[in-house]
Amino acid sequence: IYQLLLLYKKGKDIFNLSEEEMREILRFANASGALTATKKGVIPSLPTRKQIEQFLHNSTDKPAGNEIN
Repeated sequence: IYQLLLLYKKGKDIFNLSEEEMREILRFANASGALTATKKGVIPSLPTRKQIEQFLHNSTDKPAGNEIN
């Protein structure tokens, strides 16, 4: 939702995103969920944007090619 909001604020039509944009949004969301699952508590477990970006930067699981056709 965070990344969709950023795109919306920039004037992007969020109902017509490219596959690449959707993949990046889902990758960010999955990283957020992965980091959240590593801690206890609702609010304390929520990662910051910086933590998510660092996690993605250090991730060995880079976005794949076009498996979905």
